[in-house]
Amino acid sequence: MKKLYLSCFAALLLNNAAMARDTTTITYSDAGNYSTNRSDNYRASRPYIGLSYQLSDINYNGINDNYFEDNLHLPQIFGGVDFDNHFAAEIGYSISFREKNNSSILGDTTKSRLQIFNLDGLFRHPVSDSTRFLLIASVNRLNFDTKGAGVDNASEGGYAAGFGAGVEKMITNNISLRASAKILKTIDFDKFDDMYLYNVGLKYGF
Repeated sequence: MKKLYLSCFAALLLNNAAMARDTTTITYSDAGNYSTNRSDNYRASRPYIGLSYQLSDINYNGINDNYFEDNLHLPQIFGGVDFDNHFAAEIGYSISFREKNNSSILGDTTKSRLQIFNLDGLFRHPVSDSTRFLLIASVNRLNFDTKGAGVDNASEGGYAAGFGAGVEKMITNNISLRASAKILKTIDFDKFDDMYLYNVGLKYGF
């Protein structure tokens, strides 16, 4: 009898605590959509953070062929907000390992590094219970720097507009796996025209 009383008392406390909550916890349902626990103060947004790994593929403009190493490996950290079931905004920072150039201009005694600061807008469309198709538009700041004898002036900075697509797969209510491909079209950047970025990462939603 005592155990039954304690169980009922604990259930009552948990119920009162749930009713007293003034925020909304947003999770993914089995149907791949958000489910919400509504209360007086409804919070429609869900912040998230994540880590990813990227590989670049540079398309040169023919004049500065292979000026930089074109296959750079770029770890990335990102964070953003899911505004609702379909739209999100995200910022990220990527920095490549400093890699030896394969350039006939700079020579293989130099090494290059790329940094990217990105601001992305994402549209997501559910295609199954736990999978979403992604469309991505982004604005990017690019910084290349090259180290080596006599090439301190080989660094380059500029901007790029980005467009891409990808897939997001929910693993749990909080963790998802993402894969995407983007093309960055450079603006005010002399050394190459565009760059492809192939990205695989993990996202954690709060």
